[in-house]
Amino acid sequence: MSTTLYYFSATGNSLTTAKLLASQLDDCRLVPVASTKNLTKVIDESDSVGFVFPIYYGNMPYPVREMISKMVFKEDAYI
Repeated sequence: MSTTLYYFSATGNSLTTAKLLASQLDDCRLVPVASTKNLTKVIDESDSVGFVFPIYYGNMPYPVREMISKMVFKEDAYI
């Protein structure tokens, strides 16, 4: 089962958390949200997809929201 964790981290705390999660999962890759900024569509073929990011004022950061709106997942993906 393949897993992708997308992370957004301004201070490094969320990156540390994402790395800890990835170390406990088999076949897991980490993808920074910033690397998807210039894409018009983000296609993910992983079996499982996760997101790690800080909460700002009770909401998710804008770059994370923007990326998720462009994402296409496998039909049976666990998110």
